[in-house]
Amino acid sequence: METENHYENREVPQHQTEFQARLHEKEVRAGLTDEELASVPQQEKYNRIETLVGNTPKLEVPLVNGNMLIQSDETANPTENHYDRVYLHLLHELEKEGIIAPGDTLLETTSGSAGISFAWMSKKLGYKPVVFTPRFIPEPRRVELEHLAEVHYSDDEERYLQACADQMVAYLRANKEQVKTTGHKIWMPNHSQDPRTPSAFHSVADEVAKKYPDRQMDYFIGGVGNGS
Repeated sequence: METENHYENREVPQHQTEFQARLHEKEVRAGLTDEELASVPQQEKYNRIETLVGNTPKLEVPLVNGNMLIQSDETANPTENHYDRVYLHLLHELEKEGIIAPGDTLLETTSGSAGISFAWMSKKLGYKPVVFTPRFIPEPRRVELEHLAEVHYSDDEERYLQACADQMVAYLRANKEQVKTTGHKIWMPNHSQDPRTPSAFHSVADEVAKKYPDRQMDYFIGGVGNGS
């Protein structure tokens, strides 16, 4: 099936979705509205985002033989998924290494919630997010993605991950020189393959160990989407 490569920019409705309303409340609480961030140094932006990411509720589920399942509720993160931990860590590390800088265009593929987290985090930190995703993702996710980023869809349902990656590379090649004239660049963080990604989840284990210092952790079960 032929892959489409275009940008759909639907007019965002005047009313907020429930997700957008919840996210806005968190932004207000942490001083992360666009107006407040306009004059804030970059490190302070990270500091404010960090107040919202991680330290999520830990739910206790009693099991047989005195065992306990401790579940980390990652929906308590700003965009309501574990990828907020990933992009906060990944973008900060890339910045510190001088690989990216505010004003750059960042490209990412997604078939799920990672794109929403990526788009929100990128915008708050002063980047331009561009997302490549299969068209078959649920409509609510499309709405939230289009509210936060430039979105390109693929109609290839058989090889959708590769099709989205191909679109992303083609976009980079087509826009690299033009973006360079502005003093910025295009970069692909590639969260699913970057070795920095797994280290972002160390914080989950650290939080559990801190809350339960007297309990021995026998197993860690990570429900992290594509296996990041």
